[in-house]
Amino acid sequence: DPSPVLAILLRKSAWKRYTQALLANRHGGMLGGIRTAVLRCVSRLLHGCGSLLHRLAALCTPRLNDHVRPVLCFGDSITEGYHNIWPHKTIAPQRTLPANVNSHEHAALLCHPYSIRLGSLLADDVGDGAGGYKDSLRYARARAYSGWTAEELLPVLRRSLREGPWRCAVIMAGCNDILWRNASAATTLTHLEALYAACDEAGVPVVALSNTEADLGEFFSGEQLAERTAALREVAAGVLQMRSKRAVADVRAALPLGAQHFDDALHPSPAGSDRIAEAVFQAIKLHGL
Repeated sequence: DPSPVLAILLRKSAWKRYTQALLANRHGGMLGGIRTAVLRCVSRLLHGCGSLLHRLAALCTPRLNDHVRPVLCFGDSITEGYHNIWPHKTIAPQRTLPANVNSHEHAALLCHPYSIRLGSLLADDVGDGAGGYKDSLRYARARAYSGWTAEELLPVLRRSLREGPWRCAVIMAGCNDILWRNASAATTLTHLEALYAACDEAGVPVVALSNTEADLGEFFSGEQLAERTAALREVAAGVLQMRSKRAVADVRAALPLGAQHFDDALHPSPAGSDRIAEAVFQAIKLHGL
């Protein structure tokens, strides 16, 4: 029961206000100087006791508060929940792109990050989900940058990590490296390792996500299609091989390509994002994060 500790803290706060008032009203002379020196010593002593009491109060706080630290969901457009833009011959045949794609993207883009469902699952897991979406945001938050490569994401991740404390960081990236920069699987995995290492340096546990499937025939053909499809598969396999040293969620297996879970050739639908959240939640629970 932290009540005795809180009572001590209140008394300490009253003493601190009293000493500050005396210091504010001190006058000259030897007696005033002695009084000032004594009160400053008392003030420093109380400040030191306060730090100790704050630490003691933290120890008395239920462990449940450790899990109120939000999960950082970090990555590119898949983490962002990007959807409602691109047509697809079978998944979204009803869509068409106007001549000015950039303006259309700004006006029509919808986002359903998996962090929404993940936050809800984490809140419900500790009986704290009665507040709905507001509570979800207390347990998981997205920091996502559509179109960015893993290499470009590194400095932004470092800044995001400083926003903590975080319960853990869920990282999904690398697709843009392969699709739009023609990076090899080995290079992309090196960039992903740099993201994980930044989390290690910040003392934040990592949940590494494999990339999802993609119908790259919408963008490439021939040799390019074969090379990029193979590279995506190799990156997913490389992430899964990290299971011996990291928490990993196999999103690729949880999210088969098709209209049930995808909005276009690459991006999950809101239902697909929710499936990602469930896979992440299971990984967090499995590894005790």
